[in-house]
Amino acid sequence: MDSFAIMGFTFGLVGVMFGLMALVRLARLENSLKDKGVLESDYDSQKLK
Repeated sequence: MDSFAIMGFTFGLVGVMFGLMALVRLARLENSLKDKGVLESDYDSQKLK
């Protein structure tokens, strides 16, 4: 039974890491598109909520 807890913790941790990496990549993409002029400089993805 303990093995299921360890597997769940491991897979959950991997999921959180992939989620954080995706957010970082989106932030980098947003910045690079702003630098290239594709997005407006005052565009803020946080205001879309």
